[in-house]
Amino acid sequence: SGNERSVVNTRDALREVSITQTVKGDKQVDRTYSFDQVFGAHAAQEDIYDDAVRPVVEEVLEGFNCTIFAYGQTGTGKTHTMEGYHDWDDASSDSFADSMPSNAGVIPRAMSHIFAHLKAKGVEHSVKCTFLELYNEEITDLLAV
Repeated sequence: SGNERSVVNTRDALREVSITQTVKGDKQVDRTYSFDQVFGAHAAQEDIYDDAVRPVVEEVLEGFNCTIFAYGQTGTGKTHTMEGYHDWDDASSDSFADSMPSNAGVIPRAMSHIFAHLKAKGVEHSVKCTFLELYNEEITDLLAV
């Protein structure tokens, strides 16, 4: 219908998220929150990776332990952001980074980044990854499922 309005608005350039609530029947309350980075609904997976995740992966490659943590309400896009679209049967392991689908998420981009770096270094290496889900106060190892 024509009278619908957005409750959550992102202003990526200002790094702000504004929330509009109606309380006590007709009173409108607007709140604005500032963040280090804001990605709106139309943000590209590549932009999210480059701006928020690539610097963390670079620290991993320098030897630091790092965590990427996706938090939010059910249905808000955490899985899409972390995994993206992952039907890459046509991508070979040698050309995966070059043929990365535009909607590939954080996990495949990070793995591609790490293994491309290690391949370029040409050194023996060992990589350990853990993918955990915390849901209703229970932790599940997603790689063991």
